[in-house]
Amino acid sequence: MRLLRSAQKDRLTTILDLQGVGIWSVVGDVIKFVKQTISLTSTHYPARGHKLFVINTPRWFGQVWTWIKPLLNPQTLEKLFVLTKSEKQKAKLLEIIDAEELPLGYGGNNETPFGESRYDKEVDQHVQKILSLKGTEMCVDVTSM
Repeated sequence: MRLLRSAQKDRLTTILDLQGVGIWSVVGDVIKFVKQTISLTSTHYPARGHKLFVINTPRWFGQVWTWIKPLLNPQTLEKLFVLTKSEKQKAKLLEIIDAEELPLGYGGNNETPFGESRYDKEVDQHVQKILSLKGTEMCVDVTSM
């Protein structure tokens, strides 16, 4: 299994795609998801967080971002990119992520469907194992979130 082990130098790059997300969604489940993701990364993979891309941001996000940005520490802001859907978004993603790793929908060459790569499946199995030990089930249907 290829999970991030302490001896490895792997870095975690996260893409949070806000395509189709409404302003009221951000208040509930999306904010909860982002907080849990940041907590998981900082707790279990400190210093491995490389970059966080918030992409396909809707028009309303600009106002929300002006409220959130001052609350973040400078080190977090250095790793964070908030991008609208454009060629600049594609170019910025390709600066950090190899085209062979970046999915087609984001401007890369990777044709593997989300969740179907060997690494996705290994992480999924690992997370399910941990959740099972804690007596918690994983939510599989993301459309109901």
